Amino acid sequence: MFKFVIRFSLAVAVTFSCIDGVAQSSPDLLVVNQGDRDVSVVDLAVGRVIGKVPVGGVTGHEVAVTPDGRTAFVPVYGNSGVGRAGTDGNSMAVVDVERRMVKGTVDFGHGVRRTVRCTT
Repeated sequence: MFKFVIRFSLAVAVTFSCIDGVAQSSPDLLVVNQGDRDVSVVDLAVGRVIGKVPVGGVTGHEVAVTPDGRTAFVPVYGNSGVGRAGTDGNSMAVVDVERRMVKGTVDFGHGVRRTVRCTT
């Protein structure tokens, strides 16, 4: 029997800039780096990281991007998997993709990490 342990987790979103309804030829890839607590911006045309945005918190999990590719949302749930002990995050970072910076934070006012337990 083999045992695999995942030491990192990432979430990705591809952004496309649109001008007059036409998608531009070099989309960016956004990668959430849980361990580093940031979002990498990867230029797919050249295949390299062109910037990083620290999102703070422990720790960002997913990323969603507006249709115009200008704003990304990174929920900060906590530092462990579902059903495991850990912090209970209460915020979401709002990222300005073009400027590569957090332009705001949504504070939910309470923990939003859900614990789900499976039983047989």
